[in-house]
Amino acid sequence: MIDEAIGSLDENVHRPALLATRATVEAAVYRDRLHLSGREEVWSEPLQASVDDLLFGVKRGMPGVQLRDAWSRVLEAVKEEGRTAP
Repeated sequence: MIDEAIGSLDENVHRPALLATRATVEAAVYRDRLHLSGREEVWSEPLQASVDDLLFGVKRGMPGVQLRDAWSRVLEAVKEEGRTAP
């Protein structure tokens, strides 16, 4: 599954955002495969905190409008991390 996901990336995508559960990120399986493919992930602790909030909201049955707001915060965190990365 990991190889399929990384293999499906467009060749022009050099810094994909790593949006996953904290446990998946900590296992580093996607990060390692991204690095082997010559890519660097977009990830930061603030971004992960936004992803965690979104996933917890889904699990808690958060109303749709709040989920959209949480998703917007994830997207903003991706943009911010992408701007500050080398």
